[in-house]
Order: sequence, then structure tokens, then C-alpha cells
Amino acid sequence: MLAMQDELMKKYGWIVHFVTPDERYPFNVNIHTHGFPEKFKHPDMQICAPLNHETAQGIMNNLAKRLETGEVFKPGKKYKNIVERFSVLIFPAKEDGREVLRVIFPDKDGSFNTKFSKYQEGSR
Repeated sequence: MLAMQDELMKKYGWIVHFVTPDERYPFNVNIHTHGFPEKFKHPDMQICAPLNHETAQGIMNNLAKRLETGEVFKPGKKYKNIVERFSVLIFPAKEDGREVLRVIFPDKDGSFNTKFSKYQEGSR
């Protein structure tokens, strides 16, 4: 597995780790990147939502494509076109002690208020 991880890191410059269950993070999910600081000069990203591998990888790919164009994601800002049907909020967090930016999804009404406190757990 480590050899495959090293191969993917050499080929793409970044990888995604899927850690579930991980009780330290919201919804027991810790999906995060490695390599964004080196490749894009940008913090790694994290998702703490119960998504399948294909969906989570697709979101991380969308983030990487935007970073390749020079875009920089700012904490506290909402972004469109990362996920097809709605905006996401970027929130500062920590993943195993390192600074990351967490992608937060809205509730069914498009609001970030009802679940926001849950996303802050395990952040700092």
C-alpha cells in the first residue's frame, strides 16, 4: 500500500487518504489530501462527511483543478462549482495536528447553520 501511495504521489503530486471510522472527526470521517502544500503552495483539504470514494475523490479532483489555475481557497468563504448543485464553505481545521482547510456542505435547505457546530468538532 505504501508503495502504491508513493507511486501515486510521484505521478500526480498529491493523494487522498480515506480514514473511516475516525472518531476524532465529525461524522467519524476523515478524508484528506497530502501533497497540496508542495504541489500547489496551498493547505491540504479535508472532508468530514460520509461520502463514497468516487464522490470524495471527485470533489478533491475539482479542488486540485482549481488550485492548478492559481485559485486560493480562503477560510470562511463559500465556493460554487466544487460540488454540482450547491456551494460549499471552507473552514480552517486541523488533521492530526496539521493545518488543513475543511470542505463543509450545507444542509438540505442550503444553510450552513444547523450542522456547522458539528463540523467544528475535532478542528482545533
